[in-house]
Amino acid sequence: MPAKLKIHLPDDEGLHKEPVEWWYWTAQGESAKGDQYALMFVLFKGSVLGVKNIYFAHWFSTDVKQKKFKPHFKVFWKGADDSGLRNGAFVFSAGPSIGMRKNKDASYQIKTPDFDLRFKPIKPPLYVGGTGLVDLKTTSTYYYSLPRHEVSGNVVAGRRGIKFKGLGWMDHQWSPVTLFNQFAWTWFSFQLDNGADLMFFSFGRKPETVMGMISWPGGKQQTVHKLKMTALKTRWKSSLSGASYPLEWQIDIPSLNLHLTCGPKLLNQEMTHAHFRYWEGPLWVHGNMGDQVLKGHGFLELNGVPAGKNIILIMLRAVKHKNPWSFLKKIFS
Repeated sequence: MPAKLKIHLPDDEGLHKEPVEWWYWTAQGESAKGDQYALMFVLFKGSVLGVKNIYFAHWFSTDVKQKKFKPHFKVFWKGADDSGLRNGAFVFSAGPSIGMRKNKDASYQIKTPDFDLRFKPIKPPLYVGGTGLVDLKTTSTYYYSLPRHEVSGNVVAGRRGIKFKGLGWMDHQWSPVTLFNQFAWTWFSFQLDNGADLMFFSFGRKPETVMGMISWPGGKQQTVHKLKMTALKTRWKSSLSGASYPLEWQIDIPSLNLHLTCGPKLLNQEMTHAHFRYWEGPLWVHGNMGDQVLKGHGFLELNGVPAGKNIILIMLRAVKHKNPWSFLKKIFS
């Protein structure tokens, strides 16, 4: 008998009472000329100094061939309209250039100053843990994914708009607790050329929870608890935070005879906003399941990697920077 779902769509697409919530979108693909791009947008909801429902967004555009990483951070102290997340319409806007909405054809539109993309889901939702409610030992989270979309739209490069096509991923989570000292999150999403979509994560510094989710090519879903995630040799050390991020990994699921190796398409993908910092970026992936050769691409998120510098040292560095104001604005704006 299948597990009873704790999430009900489309009702749960919008806003929840829990203090922490986010909607996360990624896409990888090519322009008509074959240039590769990786794109990410995430809208966070949280509480700051007792003020509820403060929204902030992170997004980036990565030109893989040119090795250009363009990150952005924006806190919406005012001007964010979340009324559409409360009435079932699934619409959010913050001025004319940032927003997300569900279209009449059940696709999604994600807009930033750097891209305007249409996400059309082509697979059923993936309910993490089988029900969508995950026990993380020290906390819990409601969590579902839309693991595969056809993505099309425009990417801004310089002053030009470039036509883009690729594959996308969407996560939506909400949780009853905010970040705490045991928060450490290593997360992978893979979209394989054979049509399988996989997600693996570990949570906690011990870690407390390790889990995998697989959406097979036909849409059948599977939860995996016995897997091994091993960091390999490739690391990248941030000159800003001093954090040393492990970026090459091997993932093994013995019960499926599944073995994957992945690594970064670009090393410098650190996202920083004041003391909030993580590595997020596109991956190559290859491996095998028995005799079947696998390849594709994915994303990695590393949150909780210890910094080699504290915030005071980072601020002192700004004093010696060529343009201290722009440096501080990048971190704290």
